[in-house]
Amino acid sequence: MRFFTTIVSLLCFVLEVSSQNVALNFDGSDDVVQTTYPGISGRNVRTVEARIRTSANCDPQKGGRQQIITDWGAASTGARFTLNIKTNNTLRLEVSGSGIDGKTAINDGKWHHVAVVLSNSTSAPISLYVDGALERSGNISTTINTGSSVNMRIGQRVDGTNNFTGDIDEVRVFNIARTQKEIQADMNKEYCSQPKGLVAYYKLNDGDAGKTNTTNKTARDNTSGSKNGTLSGFALSGSSSNWVVGDTIKGGDTKAEFDTFACYTYTGPSGKTYTSPGTYTETMKNKAGCDSVITVKLRLGRVFDYKQVTACDSFVSRLGNIYHSSGLYRDTVVGVTQDGCDSIYLRDVLVRQAKATNESVTACDSLKIESTWFYGDTTLRFTNQANTGCDSVHTIELDIFPTTFSTLKEATCDRYTSALMNTYTKTGVYQEKLSNANQYGCDSVINLDLTIFQSYDTIEQIMSCDSFVSPTGAVYSSSGEYPESFTSKHGCDSVITYKVEIHPSYNINLTDEGCDSLRVGDEWYFTSQLVTQNLTSSTGCDSAVQTDITVVTVDAGISLDSSTITANEDNAKYVWYDCDKNTALTGGNKQSFVAPYSGFFKVVVTKDNCTVESECVQVRGLGIVSFIHGEILLYPNPSNNSIAIESPRYNIKQVQILSVVGEVVVHKKVENVRNTSIDFELDPGTYIVVILDENEQRYSQRLIVE
Repeated sequence: MRFFTTIVSLLCFVLEVSSQNVALNFDGSDDVVQTTYPGISGRNVRTVEARIRTSANCDPQKGGRQQIITDWGAASTGARFTLNIKTNNTLRLEVSGSGIDGKTAINDGKWHHVAVVLSNSTSAPISLYVDGALERSGNISTTINTGSSVNMRIGQRVDGTNNFTGDIDEVRVFNIARTQKEIQADMNKEYCSQPKGLVAYYKLNDGDAGKTNTTNKTARDNTSGSKNGTLSGFALSGSSSNWVVGDTIKGGDTKAEFDTFACYTYTGPSGKTYTSPGTYTETMKNKAGCDSVITVKLRLGRVFDYKQVTACDSFVSRLGNIYHSSGLYRDTVVGVTQDGCDSIYLRDVLVRQAKATNESVTACDSLKIESTWFYGDTTLRFTNQANTGCDSVHTIELDIFPTTFSTLKEATCDRYTSALMNTYTKTGVYQEKLSNANQYGCDSVINLDLTIFQSYDTIEQIMSCDSFVSPTGAVYSSSGEYPESFTSKHGCDSVITYKVEIHPSYNINLTDEGCDSLRVGDEWYFTSQLVTQNLTSSTGCDSAVQTDITVVTVDAGISLDSSTITANEDNAKYVWYDCDKNTALTGGNKQSFVAPYSGFFKVVVTKDNCTVESECVQVRGLGIVSFIHGEILLYPNPSNNSIAIESPRYNIKQVQILSVVGEVVVHKKVENVRNTSIDFELDPGTYIVVILDENEQRYSQRLIVE
């Protein structure tokens, strides 16, 4: 009954529909999952979903770095489809050229479900969702035309930058524009069967959380296709850059493992019967329809225990029966295991007899017998196993004879030759043995206590910085060979030759310049200063290197006030650009610049040979009047009390502002100029601006007065 209860509890566990599933942790350095899924291209509708958790600063304007969740396409304007976290740490959809941001900061270290939907709507085709709530719906200025040169990546942009820092799970791509209701219904569960429109699905459950996963480098695609991803850069061990414990969600694959015991046979959860011990894995479907993998470690009670036994004189069985002759004997022991199983013991017994032996042994000084040293005469008795495997008594009569010793002390130069013609060149005590030389037939040992004093005739290689001083006090300032002779205190003549190699030390002065920062050696410096490095040359001599560094920092920030854009950096060179056309603007070479029309503008600032480029800012609400040979610029529109007019080709003679009923409310004649301005005081409303050029051609444009 106890065994049955264990199995029922296990089945209840593995068939539950909620689980603490596995996710993938990215270290923000080089971790990326490169899939073989090409993504949805062009302007086709799509939905991308994922579960993420991060506490990283994702806002580049606040010292952070953009965090990529998924991306595919090409690194050109409008050609990549990038789901990421960026401005104010909110969700963002970016297409290389522009993007749309959410509202809620999601770098709070908690799990969030994020989604982006691209629909066929003309006014607001892009929708961003966080935890099922609509964050932002709208359009962007860049035409979406997703490329296909780089397959979908998880955790990195298609140009190999802005790697994700944190956990990612449940990455899904649909070829339909999912509704908010559909997103909310599925955001907290794992799919077991493929829903409508799902074309790529990475559960990221493919490793063991927190364990060594060096062989688990594949992120499986769980749709009907095979668009698997490959993990790159991951450590795949420990609590980061590895498979980790994910969020608790509904459904999904589950795993369970347990140990069990049976006496003879065991029936597993699937109904399969096992008759031998081992580890068995069974796969069943849980309530959510996903796989539930059950690992059973099975132990079985033995039906019988058979052994061959050798006994001496007699054999006592497990039940106490005594047998004096060889034979096959059987005992049945009832309920001997902790689980109450019977065991049958079969013993194939061979009964043998013991024997006794004697031995006389002589030795010089000592003798080691069975790990024991003996130094005098004695009688030993040992109980061993004979060749029959039974005990035997072996008696040894032991006689020990001594070795004789003597000592000889000698002192000499360089070497000593003994009476036995052995030559010694080092001080020490040496033994010379005369084998079998004493009256007992044992060895006679002479201890030679030798002191050997050395003569020297050697060459010593010397490498020194600037100069070398020998032990005699001689100073050598240049490279060369210098012999010195002396007699040691023991009267041994010696010559030592110093082969001297002299290397100089160095003092070096350098200058260097850099923009924003400069690296000297292994250190980065962000301000101008004098840097001193104490180094060692390749020859091992000390050297001092002083580098006078100049670090130039240029501010790339800009500010927008109505249609006037101002660069933050003073006293520099400025070139203003139209971001969409990527062309320099006429007259745009001052610190402040008045936008001539609505659009995106940026500035390139150069100061002290360092150049930086600002971000693009958008100017809105400036009007344009159609002109047959080009354009007449009229701005700002809407306006409060003045407008400016610029004609690219023909001079302007006259400007009138009319009410909607045709009444002239402002009239100005000009002296054939290309540019002019009109000041007025008008009530808010809609008016018509009429322009007369030098060719008597009239052109009109609606003006909104606020």
